Amino acid sequence: MRLNSKHLLIASIIALLVCCYGTPALAQVLSGTVVGVVQDSSGGAITGAAIALTNVNTAQTYDAKTDDSGRYNFSSVLPGTYTLKITQKGFKVESITDVQVSANTVTRVDRQLEVGSLAEQITVEASATELQTDKADTHTELDSKEVENMP
Repeated sequence: MRLNSKHLLIASIIALLVCCYGTPALAQVLSGTVVGVVQDSSGGAITGAAIALTNVNTAQTYDAKTDDSGRYNFSSVLPGTYTLKITQKGFKVESITDVQVSANTVTRVDRQLEVGSLAEQITVEASATELQTDKADTHTELDSKEVENMP
């Protein structure tokens, strides 16, 4: 039995529909990630620094400590605007405001702490969007109106 072009076209369309619409729910990511490295002024890793990531709208806080390389990682962070606070004995406390977290995006916040007492505090406002180098993909965020207007 030979497949004519009509049957081949129908089979191709069905395969295309299964590939395109059968798995999008599995690929949806509703949270973002915040990563970074904390170093001293000479570039040495600061181990055990307390990192607090606080959502400015809900006051939900994520806590972490830096590892032996000075790295920290917050995964499954809900999208929103956050304040990141870094505390370590013998260094000035640093607060970074306006840290933007988007779904399916890695936000990097690296910092060098200055030597000082715990009574001193530095606040840095994030203003420019940093280039994402931790994840090699692209995505587009669609609002509900755009989804409703899809063909």
